[in-house]
Amino acid sequence: GTVDITVHQVQDGGTLREVCTASGGDWGGTKVDEQFENLLKNVFGQDVFETFRREHVEDFLEILRNFEMKKRTLSDRQDDNITLSVPVSLLDIYEKLKPSTSVEFIAANSGHIFRKRNKLRISPQYVSSLFKTSTDGVVNHLKRMMKNPLVADISSIIMVGGYSECSLLQNKIKDTFPNLRVIVPPEAGLAVLKGAVITGHTPSAITHRVCRYTYGFDGAVPFVEGVHDPKRKHVFGKGVVLCNGLFQRQVSVGDVISEGYKGKRLCYQVKEKTSTKIYISVYASPQTNPMYVQHDGCKRIGSLYVDMSDTTKGLDRGAYVQMIFGGSEIKVEATDIHTGGKHSATFDFI
Repeated sequence: GTVDITVHQVQDGGTLREVCTASGGDWGGTKVDEQFENLLKNVFGQDVFETFRREHVEDFLEILRNFEMKKRTLSDRQDDNITLSVPVSLLDIYEKLKPSTSVEFIAANSGHIFRKRNKLRISPQYVSSLFKTSTDGVVNHLKRMMKNPLVADISSIIMVGGYSECSLLQNKIKDTFPNLRVIVPPEAGLAVLKGAVITGHTPSAITHRVCRYTYGFDGAVPFVEGVHDPKRKHVFGKGVVLCNGLFQRQVSVGDVISEGYKGKRLCYQVKEKTSTKIYISVYASPQTNPMYVQHDGCKRIGSLYVDMSDTTKGLDRGAYVQMIFGGSEIKVEATDIHTGGKHSATFDFI
């Protein structure tokens, strides 16, 4: 459903450096599918189409699969009409709900769409219009990206994913950027899967990444009058006054991080003498420097717990916790504040 665009620079030794954060929008192949469904609604009527989709799911998926195959071979330089088989169930519903309409009807957009027996023929011009919203979205976003000085010296565009096999999309990008080399690998639909496997075996292939979000923990710090929200003021044992719900940053949006980069070590301690675990929530925010975890756009993406099963020291127990970035996943490291030993830390994404 989406088109995701990343920019990488090839380093000495063949490794990659991410230049800017991944971006994109909902301009993928399903956007074209939506336009095709609208075409069927215009031709057969909204009530007929909805009945067909609800009562004949297999036939509905079959016509979408047929259109999917056509999508990959379509070209804006095509002269012949596109022919699609119409399921018998769809024709039966049409004749049942619209008995007064001739079976051999001329469909909407006369001259571009018409039916002959159980075939639907669509002009290449009209088929191209189904792709306009999608291809325009991709090309316009690429144009905006090219204005970024960080990618001014880009030399190639590599297209992967099933939608990349569509000649119409390929030609649109080639015509828009004639000075760039456009590469579409064989079996572009499988290239993403193969790349994921390769990255899993060699995560160091990408030496630097750009943070798309600000990541951090939910924490508490000494309360400062005039700085912190009074509603977040909380008095703990021994009269310690803390401000709860602080966003404890590990990395910020736009930070360039290398493989194995570690965030700042933060100290977390048990709240009760009998506590056997320390629970910490993990948050992501689109803001560069959020103060609290409760703000628009900030989401709790998971939680972790640090094992504190040895209760002999009572409240004098805790661990330094930090995130480790740069690989294909985020890791968490917890170190005992007294012994320096590593504790087991489990990080569960929601």
